[in-house]
Amino acid sequence: MHGRPQGNTVHVAFVAGAGLSGSTLLEQALSQVDGCFSLGELYWMWKPYWPLMVCECGEQFRSCPFWQAVIDEIFGDEQEIMRARMDSLGEGFIRHSLLPTILNTRPHFRIDEAFRELGSVMAAVYQSVSRNAGASVVVDATKAALWGICASTSPEIEMSIVRMVRDPRGFAFSNARSRDFHYPPGFKTTPRGTPRSYANWLMANVSADWLQRKARRSTFVFYDQFSADPIKAVQPVARLLGLDPEANSAITHDALVINRVGHAIGGNPRRPRRGTTPIKADEEWMISAKPSVRALSPLVLPLWRHYRAEAGLPPSA
Repeated sequence: MHGRPQGNTVHVAFVAGAGLSGSTLLEQALSQVDGCFSLGELYWMWKPYWPLMVCECGEQFRSCPFWQAVIDEIFGDEQEIMRARMDSLGEGFIRHSLLPTILNTRPHFRIDEAFRELGSVMAAVYQSVSRNAGASVVVDATKAALWGICASTSPEIEMSIVRMVRDPRGFAFSNARSRDFHYPPGFKTTPRGTPRSYANWLMANVSADWLQRKARRSTFVFYDQFSADPIKAVQPVARLLGLDPEANSAITHDALVINRVGHAIGGNPRRPRRGTTPIKADEEWMISAKPSVRALSPLVLPLWRHYRAEAGLPPSA
């Protein structure tokens, strides 16, 4: 790799689990704690259209001074080549597939080597972000556990896992709605049916369990608990990451106040901007979801009840 910076171990908080679980609000809350920088969802950086996407600061990434400094430090003139290589190896990770990785490994079929190659590049990005942001902790809310597995292969990454878990019925209901997408402008996601949503929730959380076992430190954050009392939910996370749990004056019991705009990638396109954003649970599914969703599929019921039991919560209705 061209010009890879050398540095000390970087502490990364990797948010793992299924999407649509409040992770954007969580990483935004952490980003307001001194010493913590959220880069959003790193995997978007490898996409060919990433330079045209809009950074949290409002600039396209090709014009954002922060990210261009990081890119120049790590990749130099080889930016397009290296980002394309990362994309080819990790293309299937978001949809829980190793096939693209297997087909693009060097040597062929050495998945372990591919994971180490990806982890090495991710470590360089995290280190550069940490230096340029002056942060002791870097938050990556990519959520796809296979990307986290890659990062865990690097000895230069000290990883903590933050599990964001939502009731699978709420996830399935949200996943059945079309939502804004990052690129191109105006593009909407494709609604997903209930069986596919439950399968996605299950694969995302099973793989996140696998990742969690590789980490020295980890914690669970339940969507309902976070939306009911954000302060109580965020403080244990801050302690886990070695941050001051009382330092987050930006978060209240029902709102998030953004005073410090960062440079996050991806996440919810409607991520909070500067100002106050109310925090409340999306409970529309309890009233409007189809019976097939509210019934809670046997496919996900055991794991969901296991999570609640581990957290000391009563079984869900």
